[in-house]
Amino acid sequence: MVPQAKLVVAFLILSSALIIQNSEAAVDGIATYWGQYTNETEGTLAVACATGLYSFINIAYVNVFGEGQTLGLSLPGHGVNYTLLGEEIKTCQSQGVKILVSLGGPSGEYHLASDGDADRVAHQLWNAVLEGDDAGYAERIFGDAVLDGVDLDIQLGSPIEYEVLAQILKDLTKQGTNTYYLSAAPKCSSFNNSDAYLWTAVQTGLFDFIWVKFYNDTSCQYNTDTAAGHDTAAGHDAFYLSLYEWIVSLHEGNKLFIGIPASNETDNSPLGGYIPVEVLNDKILSVITTSPKFGGINVWNRLYDRMTNYSSSIILEYVNSVTKYLPLRTKFMYQNA
Repeated sequence: MVPQAKLVVAFLILSSALIIQNSEAAVDGIATYWGQYTNETEGTLAVACATGLYSFINIAYVNVFGEGQTLGLSLPGHGVNYTLLGEEIKTCQSQGVKILVSLGGPSGEYHLASDGDADRVAHQLWNAVLEGDDAGYAERIFGDAVLDGVDLDIQLGSPIEYEVLAQILKDLTKQGTNTYYLSAAPKCSSFNNSDAYLWTAVQTGLFDFIWVKFYNDTSCQYNTDTAAGHDTAAGHDAFYLSLYEWIVSLHEGNKLFIGIPASNETDNSPLGGYIPVEVLNDKILSVITTSPKFGGINVWNRLYDRMTNYSSSIILEYVNSVTKYLPLRTKFMYQNA
């Protein structure tokens, strides 16, 4: 029997070929999350942008919102002078890096109780970090810096109402003069699960970028036999199948980013889903970059990326040479497990 992963790769190649229609796909680049460590460990936002590695950086997290609460931004280790941080944001933007603020995270006091609650939070965000200037909703967080969008990384509370929040944010941004982006970071196992965080929201098609988290999720992350030093068929079949399901489910104009950790060990403990960079380049990106629904890689996170230099080894140029790497893709389809 042909290993399932090989069949999934064949499907990816076929689906990519069907939707390219003689035009080259456009990869958006590498994204990451910044803000949960210190200036000494993960570096400043300005330093992250100056590396030239990232197209998008999510400032993480706004982890207090909903039920009438004032928006609460938590950046432990980076001080509280957010006006100064606003100057760094503007410097990043002048270098072509898009800066988003991320809502949610693994801790905090947040949830949405109703449509009205979602409406209020959307207006708070519009006025606090985007183009709005109505202090009745919220004070500016980063001074006169205007961010490029909002990311949802919801991990607590009820999963409801985030599709409403996304719709209102999208409507508000249409009133602005800038281009704004909405992104979401669902777990890979939330696919087709209406009770999971962000699945219902993603299905609206309102999000420009979906950075699916293929880590800390054993049912669909990439697994390797680290003791033996090689990949196992059972370890990556589920990953390839999940990747295929996600990418074909996206609405036209939505882009999928593969969310993976930049290190296989974080905070002195294993972090599942790490993909060796040579595997990522030769076996995954050489296939999926041919799809116009593929946007890039979301690397978790800036600290681990700084420690390992993972992003600097990612190759996204395959997209500009669809046929050049065909022998490599063919080899992968038929290689031994």
